Amino acid sequence: MKGMADAAGISHGAIKRINLFPELIRASCSIIGAWGPATANTGLLQVRALDWDDSAPMSKYPLVSVYHYTDDEKAQPYANFAWAGVVGSLAGFSTNVGISEKFRGPDHRNDSSWNGEPWMYVLRDVLQYGTDLESGIGIMWDAMKTWKIYVGLGATSDNVFRGIEYGHDGLIIFDDKNFTTPNATVHPKMDGVVYWDKHDKQPSNDPCLGASLEAGYGSLTPEYLFRNSTAMLMTGDTLLAVYDF
Repeated sequence: MKGMADAAGISHGAIKRINLFPELIRASCSIIGAWGPATANTGLLQVRALDWDDSAPMSKYPLVSVYHYTDDEKAQPYANFAWAGVVGSLAGFSTNVGISEKFRGPDHRNDSSWNGEPWMYVLRDVLQYGTDLESGIGIMWDAMKTWKIYVGLGATSDNVFRGIEYGHDGLIIFDDKNFTTPNATVHPKMDGVVYWDKHDKQPSNDPCLGASLEAGYGSLTPEYLFRNSTAMLMTGDTLLAVYDF
C-alpha cells in the first residue's frame, strides 16, 4: 500500500482507508455454490454477486489483479476482482479455491469486533494459501476476525462448496443439507446446492433465487447462473463473477 500511495501521490493513510471501506459498508450480496448432480457436467460452479452502488466513484476503476509469487513457495497464483488501490479480497479465484462474500444482518449471533484482521485481508490469505476446503476454513478459524459476514468457499480438489457464517467469535459451516435453516419452505434444498440471496436476513422470504436454481437444476452452467439466476434476483449490480472450477 505504501508503494501505491507513493506512486499515486496520495497519503498512505488514504490507501489504508480505501481498503478498510468494506469493513464499514458490508454491502448486500448473493452467493451460490453448485456441484455434482446440480450442474451440467457435475463440476463445481460458484457465484459472487456484489450489490452496492454502481455509480460510486470507485466503480469507474475496476481491476483484475493476477498474482504470481516468486519469493513465497507456499503462495499460489490467484486473481483478485476489485478496483484500483484495493489489495484485500472480496471476490477472487485461485488455482485451488474461490471465495464469495455477503453482508450478515442482525441474527442470532452478535459476533463482531473492530479489533482484529479485516475480513478482506483474511479472504486474501485464503486465496493465497488455501489449497482445499480444509486449509481455507483453517485460515479463517485461525485469524483474529472482525466483522460478521457470510463467506462462500469452493475448492477444486474437493469439488464441493461450503457456506460459512463468519464472525469474531468463530465460524459455522453450512452445506447443501442445512443452509436453509429455518426457512426451508421458501428456500428449497437441492443436493449439491448452497445459496444465500442479497437480502439482509438469511434465509429470506424471497423465492426468486431458489426458483431459478430449481428450474435449471441438473443442467446449471456458468451462462445459466449469469443470465438467469442472478438476473432474476437482480443481483450483482456492482460486481458479478461466476467461477467455473
